[in-house]
Amino acid sequence: MTGYIWQVEKTQNPRFPYRISILEDARTVLALRVQDKWPGQKGNIFCIREYGAPDDGENLEQIESVPIAFLRRQGKRVEIVLDRHNRKRCDFLFLKKVSPSGEAQEQIFFRTQTGLRSHRSKGSPLLYGSEKLEIVIDSSERYPWRFPSANLGRSRLPAGDYALVWENRYIAVVERKTFENLLHDLYEIRILHQKLSELSSFPNPAVVIEAQYGDYSDTARIGDSLSAPHINRLIGEISALHPGVQLIFAGNRKLANAWTSRFFAAVRRRIADSGQNSDEAAQRPPTFLSTPVRQDLEIRKKILEEYALRPDGFSMKELKADLGTADTAPLRRIIQQLKREEKIHSSGKASATRWHIL
Repeated sequence: MTGYIWQVEKTQNPRFPYRISILEDARTVLALRVQDKWPGQKGNIFCIREYGAPDDGENLEQIESVPIAFLRRQGKRVEIVLDRHNRKRCDFLFLKKVSPSGEAQEQIFFRTQTGLRSHRSKGSPLLYGSEKLEIVIDSSERYPWRFPSANLGRSRLPAGDYALVWENRYIAVVERKTFENLLHDLYEIRILHQKLSELSSFPNPAVVIEAQYGDYSDTARIGDSLSAPHINRLIGEISALHPGVQLIFAGNRKLANAWTSRFFAAVRRRIADSGQNSDEAAQRPPTFLSTPVRQDLEIRKKILEEYALRPDGFSMKELKADLGTADTAPLRRIIQQLKREEKIHSSGKASATRWHIL
């Protein structure tokens, strides 16, 4: 990540003898007073956040200035990789502890892989929580996977077969493939690329296959239409051309269902942990292009959210005026879809028809 610098300075404070700051184009993004310039054998060290600029009279001696190769906030952690060969991977863990007086106090720990490797929780998941999941299953799924603890809905999805939804926004989408489904799609690889391009325009997309990767090298199963080496080349091409889409060979139906359930739960927990709102969680990937499907989603969002506040509902004329469009065909299609999903109902007839959010 260009533009970020890791800077270490020596202070005159014996308790916190070093100051570590992260700079973006000479602007201080984060500054911490630390007990050592690198945790070393300690594994992790305690830090305190610096508020405001250092005092004018403080004598700070710069001892390191290193470009940052990777910087990411992941929930309560800030992950950093420095652009050098040694002592390059670390993170800062930000915690809140309630004091006996009831006041929330911040605790910050500077950690490296040495400390993480020796810690008893090194195998524990990073994402905790028990948020209730809302999952929409595509209406064309005849024998869908099961999600016993989730709130389920059925609808015609614009892409994929299963979607994790939060506040009427898609925050993860999974396309389900049996062994035969993927094999057939590989025969028509150009069409498959088009479908995956659409899938990749959604946040957290994945294709989950109810087969092993090795199954596609089994000549008894794949038949004579495509050779095993050619199929393997096509699968490699999928990952190369759609790097934002996870391709998961789960092994069988049960494991594919289990992986998707854990994946949806982890996405939801990550969002809750990061404090993102639903707009941020549903943010389109950088490769997003405006498509008819995406335009339909924006219209659905407007109807379900903005018109829910109108006790008298809305008419087709009002909807056209708000959206600034003269084409009623997509609007009528979306309204009929919402009606089938029992999200809206109508009153009146013909040109006097008004629609109301349920």
